[in-house]
Amino acid sequence: MLKKIYHFSIYKNMCKSVQNLSEQQLTNFDEMVRDRSIDDIKQVNLLAYLVQKLKPSLIPYKQLLAGMICERNIKSNQELDKAIKELKQNSCMGIFKCQSDDKGTRHKIAYFEGRDIEIAQNRQEHLQQHYQQTQGKIVLRFPPEPNGYLHLGHVRSIRLNFHSAQQLQGICYLRYDDTNPDTEKQQYIDQIRENVQWFGYDVQHVTYASNYFDAIHDCAIKLIEKGLAYVCEQTKEQMYEERRNKQPSPYRNRSMNQNLKLFKQMQEDDIPEYKYTLRLKIDYQHDNPTLRDPVIYRIKHQSHPRSGNKWKIYPTYDFAHCICDSIENITHSLCTLEFEIRRELYYWILDNLDLYKPTVYEFSRLNVSNNMLSKRKIAKLVEQGKVDGWDDPRLLTLNGLQKRGYTATAINMFIDQVSTPRSGNEHIISIKLLESCMRKELDHAQKLMVVIDPVIGIIQTNNEQYQIYIDRKDIRLQDKDDYFGIAPSKIICLKYYGLVRCTNIQQNENDFITCVNFQLLSTNLEDRKQVKGQLHWIGNDNIDAQIKEYSELFNIENPLELENFMDSFNADSLKVYIGKVPKREYKKGERYQFERCGYYIVDSVTPLVFIKIVGLVESTKKKLL
Repeated sequence: MLKKIYHFSIYKNMCKSVQNLSEQQLTNFDEMVRDRSIDDIKQVNLLAYLVQKLKPSLIPYKQLLAGMICERNIKSNQELDKAIKELKQNSCMGIFKCQSDDKGTRHKIAYFEGRDIEIAQNRQEHLQQHYQQTQGKIVLRFPPEPNGYLHLGHVRSIRLNFHSAQQLQGICYLRYDDTNPDTEKQQYIDQIRENVQWFGYDVQHVTYASNYFDAIHDCAIKLIEKGLAYVCEQTKEQMYEERRNKQPSPYRNRSMNQNLKLFKQMQEDDIPEYKYTLRLKIDYQHDNPTLRDPVIYRIKHQSHPRSGNKWKIYPTYDFAHCICDSIENITHSLCTLEFEIRRELYYWILDNLDLYKPTVYEFSRLNVSNNMLSKRKIAKLVEQGKVDGWDDPRLLTLNGLQKRGYTATAINMFIDQVSTPRSGNEHIISIKLLESCMRKELDHAQKLMVVIDPVIGIIQTNNEQYQIYIDRKDIRLQDKDDYFGIAPSKIICLKYYGLVRCTNIQQNENDFITCVNFQLLSTNLEDRKQVKGQLHWIGNDNIDAQIKEYSELFNIENPLELENFMDSFNADSLKVYIGKVPKREYKKGERYQFERCGYYIVDSVTPLVFIKIVGLVESTKKKLL
């Protein structure tokens, strides 16, 4: 039995169907077999067949179908074809419909259904009112907290909510979860909207949790009056220990009138922060820690970006989120798997407030190798000066990706390919898949001959000398049989020009290469074809440009597996060169392919600065140059 095989190369030696896959199909195959138990070669063949069938419209179902193959619900190519046909008939990302023919290939397609909870069921009256409000339309929301800039991980939620609503002719709210004035700023609010619009979505419905502060406050009073909430005076540390040990708060049995009075004082009087909190009275001994009398209101004296100083008390995310969902008649509340444990709390609150209950579904958080997708961790990188702000091109913030030259189309392509699995938050997607998606966008970029780290080259012909510039990385002092670059006495081909022999490599007193001398041998095209390795170069008709080369931000795939993630920070993740580029007019935002180097974007014109977007896919022989 093959268990948890992580690399498709193992399968390539066993299965001809895998050997026939393209590079992109192999990447998809690798994503499918990670963290799965594969029983036999038939399953491997079926997974290989699946990736060959993966058209763009089927990308979101990739993990769903792979799971059905591994669980033996699909056992042949014919059954897989039938499953794909049924999925196409029930399209729009497979979240909202779960009908299937019991006599068909599968008894049921497990469309995004979360853990079943009895109190999640709506009363008929609520469903009728909900339908009247929505007219049967799908209503979704993207609820970011405006306490930082969005990153690649947020795009999965943006795509899932806005794109699904678009495809289903429904509604998607951009709702800011602005319940913590300590960390929220107007600049983040503005930037989040710009980011969403950059992906091409028409943001027509913008709301804020703060729009509903009065209604949320009324809900808290209602729970106090029902004996389901109380004011607590424990410190954070005391409360942590009491909840961890399943012990009741000494303030749990205060009278309703006392709780109402103190809750009013929390809002109206000048009381120190955290002296009082309002907690739900659920079950302090519950196995689910989120139900052990959680805090739903706390005192904060920080001015709010929108409501100013109107409020001194603010609801927690857990309390505000479900109430906002209900008020906005959200049909499907989609969030990442770390919130799965809060599902009971979500429905407990709505059930005891007698409010409409949306369908909740949790999906896996997106993790990308050798980088960081945590706003708190990114903030540390910024604060410690490891990166140059939130838009540093090494970061996977949306501002950083834009600055690096990534397009919304490429990012959406990446999100569609990794789909929306529910297999846990530990799975890490290779950053190479993101780079591959971007290369497809750059296939038609204009090519330029650019020398990034220039060294003077002197070409001697029969009658005169010519000066050119060659790249330092193409020069070695000792030759090898499998090396096709410049070395003493070696014959190489200068691309589009001719064959030359290296006659001398000059160095200064520090052994730094300063100049290379060549003898021109031939400019004949047939002669040039006989030499392996075509080196790029540039003549004197050039101008200087700053060229920034970025590489992986961390030296290991998952920096969070270390006690201190900073220990794996790649100090060489940014290298800056003064290179030689063709003399011409450049415009900010233009993208070019630098031959043999990669793809670059013009970051600024005065001074002229290029940023590397992504490298080229090279053969082994080319890498030896």
